[in-house]
Amino acid sequence: MENSGAALLNALRGTGTFAAMRLLLAAWALGAAGWAAAQFQEVQVAVLHGKGVTSATLMGTRGAMAVLADGRQVGELAPNDGLRVALEEGRIVGRSLSATWTARERITLRAPSGGGVRLRAVVPKLAERVYSGSIEIRRSGTELRFVNEVKLEEYVAGVVESEAGARQEPEYYKLQAVGCRTYALANARKHAPEGFELCDQVHCQVYKGRATHGPITEAAQATRGLLDEQHRADRPMHQERDLGRHVGRQPFGCDPPYRRVAERQAPVARCSVKNSGFKTG
Repeated sequence: MENSGAALLNALRGTGTFAAMRLLLAAWALGAAGWAAAQFQEVQVAVLHGKGVTSATLMGTRGAMAVLADGRQVGELAPNDGLRVALEEGRIVGRSLSATWTARERITLRAPSGGGVRLRAVVPKLAERVYSGSIEIRRSGTELRFVNEVKLEEYVAGVVESEAGARQEPEYYKLQAVGCRTYALANARKHAPEGFELCDQVHCQVYKGRATHGPITEAAQATRGLLDEQHRADRPMHQERDLGRHVGRQPFGCDPPYRRVAERQAPVARCSVKNSGFKTG
């Protein structure tokens, strides 16, 4: 991703030769597949993964959504309309109030800029979730598979909110955003044989859709393009809601290894064992 490269170059300009070499070596350690993924601005995440969904309803959050069947645009879903999708005789069928669309492999809903897609599983019945970007409904055996194509930073914010909750300090969210981003880019081909990059379960990182907590979205943007140079790329960042449970084992240690990159752009968190929290460094 261009912003990732720019952030790294800016960081290198403000470091000595030894520190610069460490940052470059860290980037190499992410692996060719993960680092290559950083060149893209979007990720493909299988949502409601493993839930066995056979029927669902989708609606837009604002504006009309483009509807594509097997990659070809076939119409639009009006702002006040919904689309009920299911498998019928081996095909994906989507029915709205005004139209019916069918596809052999996939139906895609693309939200307008700033909009989102509301997704509610009907069989089995699951709580509604809202996703930015687009949702692609695919046929997967006798079930439906939903793949959310979303901007990387919106995905990162969604993961942080899903795993860390909305009651933490802003600097804690920055730490988590860096870890979530690092894991996502380093494991972008984890589900490649299945036709997507990551899933929304603990197998990858818990992702329940668009983040709604302002400090979390701000943390993702404040650390945009930053990666953790020491985090093990094969270990997901499953955050815990209680900061006290991180004492002595913070995800990045007491002096976050991304500090050399971030300190020139935003306040950086340091852990404080005394109060089991974080303070600005």
